Amino acid sequence: MRGLRLIQNETIKIYKRKVFWIMLIILIAISILWAFIALKTAEDHSHWKQDLQAQNSADSKLEEKADQDMAAITEQKNEMAMNKYRLEHNIKPLYSNTVMGFVDSSTEIASIISIFLVIIGGSIVSQEYSWGTMKMLLIRPIHRWKILLSKFLSVVLIGIAYLMINFIISFIVGLIFFGGDFGSTRFLYEHHNMVQDVSVFFHLLQVYGSHLADIIVITAFAFMISTLFKSNALAIGLSIAIYYGGNLVSVILSAFNEEIPKYIFFLNLGLYDHYVGGGSPLVHTSVTFSACILAVYFILFMLISLLVFEKRDVAE
Repeated sequence: MRGLRLIQNETIKIYKRKVFWIMLIILIAISILWAFIALKTAEDHSHWKQDLQAQNSADSKLEEKADQDMAAITEQKNEMAMNKYRLEHNIKPLYSNTVMGFVDSSTEIASIISIFLVIIGGSIVSQEYSWGTMKMLLIRPIHRWKILLSKFLSVVLIGIAYLMINFIISFIVGLIFFGGDFGSTRFLYEHHNMVQDVSVFFHLLQVYGSHLADIIVITAFAFMISTLFKSNALAIGLSIAIYYGGNLVSVILSAFNEEIPKYIFFLNLGLYDHYVGGGSPLVHTSVTFSACILAVYFILFMLISLLVFEKRDVAE
């Protein structure tokens, strides 16, 4: 019960911060803007079967060209196979100007939540030093690791809340902007050169599950930075800098050795992209490999945080 009370107290602290509500407003504003863009850029899809047939015909002509590289040919073949499957089974593409299509495209907005959590997680420990409340927090007869773990779990809970809010908002905004047109209830993707046909709801569950895994690892990373540095501004700044700079460093390292980036946690985020294919920068890796890499980094980040926090002299 005491552990749950600690998590509750830490979560309330985050709710009381202005940054939480500012981020929530930003999330809602982006969702509405996203809907406007989808509405303005959407094309008429009433003749979707003819469009897919024309696309397959054009892809067939491109495939015959000798100067096409293998990656482009494979992509075209997969696209043609999915179009053929849609036509044979009467499955519309998931257009962004339909309710479910908009909800699906809005999963891209969820990546912004990672940035929010880097800011929150990167300051949740260091802010106690800035506020001068760390000593008061630690004089209670509670193990330090419990206090630290409660802070971590509270940030993860906030991340889950943001994900749920993003889904609910995108659904409501989709209903307002696109009315009763829910669009297709099926989602197609290519996996191991085979067309996979799943429910849109199952697809969304997979995508949000992947985002949740990202949130847990990214929170652990930001949490470690927050534990290492007492300065609130430094912890947040460094967390954001490393988060954004990680991909750049990965690109530079790949120029020297293609194997090195496979072991950098930034590039292993987005497990769903690894499964579906096409969205991950790591071509020759599996979901299992990326999940193991993320698990190792998560344990490493948490161990560093716990060891530093346990040994640190608050009077420093």
